Amino acid sequence: MRVITDSREEGAEAMSRLKKILTAPIKSLYLLSALLVILIVLYINADIKYVPQLVLKQSPEQKTVPSPVMLTIISQKTTSGTDNDIEESGENELDESVIVSNIEAIWIAKDILARDLKTKNSLQADAAFRKFIAIHSSVVANLNAGFLNNKDNQTVLNNTGGLRSALPAELHEKYGKTLLMLQKYKESGIGFKGLSEDMGWELEQDPDYVIQLARELKSDYGAFLIFYADETRYSLGMDANLNLTWDELRKKIIRFEGFAKQHKQLSEVVSHIKPMIQTMLFFYLEGMDNTPAYRAYVGDSGKIDEELKTSYIAFLNENKNSEYYPLIQGIYNNLKEHDFRLNKGLVAFVHSQKIDAFNGTSVRDYLERTSF
Repeated sequence: MRVITDSREEGAEAMSRLKKILTAPIKSLYLLSALLVILIVLYINADIKYVPQLVLKQSPEQKTVPSPVMLTIISQKTTSGTDNDIEESGENELDESVIVSNIEAIWIAKDILARDLKTKNSLQADAAFRKFIAIHSSVVANLNAGFLNNKDNQTVLNNTGGLRSALPAELHEKYGKTLLMLQKYKESGIGFKGLSEDMGWELEQDPDYVIQLARELKSDYGAFLIFYADETRYSLGMDANLNLTWDELRKKIIRFEGFAKQHKQLSEVVSHIKPMIQTMLFFYLEGMDNTPAYRAYVGDSGKIDEELKTSYIAFLNENKNSEYYPLIQGIYNNLKEHDFRLNKGLVAFVHSQKIDAFNGTSVRDYLERTSF
């Protein structure tokens, strides 16, 4: 009887050992899984550099947008601190590497810019603002592609004067969604530029939006943004007509020249201010097809426009310190000797001053017809 009992006990013990052996791998697997989960949680909560990729969905209204803007938010690595510390650190930067295809890129870039302006020095703030302006400009250009051909956009803008008035009630049902989208554009610093004679509307950077943001900068670059946005809010001409008087153009040239002298070290003086001065000088000397400086078409006398002549006199009296004083003085002296008529000597003098003007067909034809 004892032999049987011992055998049963030994068998039970053997079975117990076998069960432990068989279940050990399963328990080990559970333990490994739990350990892996713990490690993942620790990894996520640790202070580790990460690069979240921002990809914004394209709304149905924006299916016409080609070439989307590229934007990445790169969160810089820190050695200590919480997520809030990272958000307030101002160490985020903008780079072009992840596709963003709608205006939410502007809002994200603006949030990062606001953070950077609080935490960075003047030079770094300027660099951050330049990146923001580049992002904003790219989004505007992006959305503008195909905008002119979108009939819904054009209908809403035509019926509201570029969102300056309310959309008529009878159009709300059909164009309500388009109106909301365009209002969102406006809130994002995107303006609407009317083209000539029912040619439609295009998108542009809203100068007032840029000016408002740029007031946060206490630097030459901030001064440039405010000056340039304000001075270029209206185009110099449209439909081959000058949009301002000859003397308004003179004063504008002097303002740009004054800004260039005050901010000599600013790169935008070379990239934006001086090229604009050259463009304005061209118009100040030659005019446009429908606002010519000289009556030089067939049958015309070739005489200078009287208002332009008066403006040249004002230039010589009021702008003696201008870099362009010798140019205007030379032109005026030549005109006095030639009954204030366009002549070959005048054109030769202007070309000697490295001014690319008087190369048009009407001028060339006039000079061939006259002995001047």
